[in-house]
Amino acid sequence: MLKKNSLKEDFVKRTAWFNNRSSCVFPLFLTNEQDTQLVFQNYWVWKNNLMNVFCILRIRDKGGNSILNTQIDIKKHNEISLSSLLNKDDLKFANKGTVEVEIITPDNLGYPFPAILAFYVTESQKSVVHSAGRIVNSNEEIKDSTWKESNFSIELNNSFNPFICLFFGQSIEKRTTLKLKFNSYKNNKTLLKKSLEIDSLPFGSEIIYIKDFLNKEELKKLQKDKVFIIFEVKIKGIFGRFVVGNYHKKTKQHFTTHSFQFVDPKGQDSIEKVKSNESTSFLPIFNVKPLNTKIISFPTNQKGNLKLSVARSRVNQELLKTDEIINIKTGGLNSQVFEYSLTEDEFLKLETDDKVPARINVNYNFYTKKSIFPTDLATGFKARVYPPKNNHWGSGVLEDKWKNIIFIRNTNHTNDSKSAKCTLKAFTNRQEIKKIVTIKSESFSFIEIDNVNFNRCEESYFSWSLNSKESSLEVFWVAFNEETGGVCAEHSF
Repeated sequence: MLKKNSLKEDFVKRTAWFNNRSSCVFPLFLTNEQDTQLVFQNYWVWKNNLMNVFCILRIRDKGGNSILNTQIDIKKHNEISLSSLLNKDDLKFANKGTVEVEIITPDNLGYPFPAILAFYVTESQKSVVHSAGRIVNSNEEIKDSTWKESNFSIELNNSFNPFICLFFGQSIEKRTTLKLKFNSYKNNKTLLKKSLEIDSLPFGSEIIYIKDFLNKEELKKLQKDKVFIIFEVKIKGIFGRFVVGNYHKKTKQHFTTHSFQFVDPKGQDSIEKVKSNESTSFLPIFNVKPLNTKIISFPTNQKGNLKLSVARSRVNQELLKTDEIINIKTGGLNSQVFEYSLTEDEFLKLETDDKVPARINVNYNFYTKKSIFPTDLATGFKARVYPPKNNHWGSGVLEDKWKNIIFIRNTNHTNDSKSAKCTLKAFTNRQEIKKIVTIKSESFSFIEIDNVNFNRCEESYFSWSLNSKESSLEVFWVAFNEETGGVCAEHSF
């Protein structure tokens, strides 16, 4: 759905939200080789002092039929293997269905999305995506909405099959049409269009594997060029952010991210300079070995010409301006996919003080030397209208040979951030680790955690929270296994 509100208006409206229910819908991949695992922490208590909160899981097959409804006892740290909740017969029906997670309380939750992660797991690999799409609440208008989405990497070689996971609410049309456009990285020209008729059932779902709908000539044409997908679908009664990604045939791993909205290139939602010393938007990029980082921005934004200055630093060092200039066309015909890579221990800040589109998509691709597919983590440039944030939280992996890096950047739109003292708590239900770290002004640092930090650890995951009085921080986490190349990552909540 094309946005009607400006980014600034969206942030203002959030402060007035009142919701007793928050929810999210994830696709299920449940076979002998695959599991779907939910991970979250009880932030409702420590962040908002909400003590009377309930969690309901609703597992449905692709036809929307109920397989399991169950209430989950919310603990300090929560990790739920969905395959462990089902018997063998139910597993067959649940595979490629959905799980809806509902958080319910008589108090005000505010945000209608809960901070929940879905890990998609095979023997050697993991992928993760945060809560994205949802079925609307009873206090929201149920209306026909056309969702136009994009901004994820696809591979069309013999090893992969890209996929899109659609889901439906309670109010549906019998059929809907999924429109696909394949656009070139080089100039944003559409190389191929496809339309697919999709059956829709109340609370049902459909996973579309893209190559299954391409003939040999179409596939050959697309393989000659690097392409990305823009898709459009009309679905009623949902918020349509969809889990998408690439299926790796050999490992049977679904590498996931979520789609991001396509923005009308002729839109008028722009950020202009207000203060002489203030930038309008910036993008931080960071890396530490053995990781590599590539950022990708697809030309699916409001049309604009970005002139970005570049500042650089090493770990725990202050950013220094360089003479480098990077130019980006953000949307419209003859714009290109923007890519930038780091392979050393380094921090970059790309920044502009020009009038710019408020929303500019960016995907962070972290990977190691042996990685099969990068993280494709979806986020965006930081426009100056973003609200301040003091609490950050997320998860990590505690399994053998997995390591975790929590990246913390400290910079703002006036390049005068203050040194930030941070309290990090990493915990399971039995143990807690506390670390105090200081992130220097206009710099970045990181914290490493693995199962050695926890005594006789039985959990597969851990939760963490980070708090600071300074509001100029942004936090990401990456979990990786150098032996298998497994890697997954998310921005903090």
